[in-house]
Amino acid sequence: MQDHYAPEIHTSHAGAQVIVHPRLVDWLRRATYTEIGTAAEALDAAVTAGDREAHHGQFRAAMQSLRESYGLLDMIGWAATDPPVAVPIELGESSWALIRALDSAQELAGEEVYEVSRDTDGQALARNTERLCQLYSFTDEVQSRVDMLAVQEAAEFIPDLAA
Repeated sequence: MQDHYAPEIHTSHAGAQVIVHPRLVDWLRRATYTEIGTAAEALDAAVTAGDREAHHGQFRAAMQSLRESYGLLDMIGWAATDPPVAVPIELGESSWALIRALDSAQELAGEEVYEVSRDTDGQALARNTERLCQLYSFTDEVQSRVDMLAVQEAAEFIPDLAA
């Protein structure tokens, strides 16, 4: 059943694109909001640090994460759709935001599995466990594709030694 939710990967003019299955889009959206909160907390910590002037990179990293998360939400939609729809995401533009959001989605789904496991509803546990497995599978597929793209991009910059 996990293969049913495997990402569709297409080559496009800008690199590669994944299609996020409709059942995973809302999880990705929730996790992206979580990532925005994490970046905001990092920005707040940088602002209130006593030696903030010496560590301006902390501001830049938090702002970059915010920009990437906003861009990801622009692609997947800021609000849920009814019914959920598949969403295409260009990997070159938003690879790291997507990977961070998928990692957060796994964490959120894992917490939900834990909460449901304490109840007696076996169907809810099975459903949530399946979703968690789908997120792990999807994340692994996307990470593999992002890694392959990074290797391809690096190879384009390596000068031809035979020349």
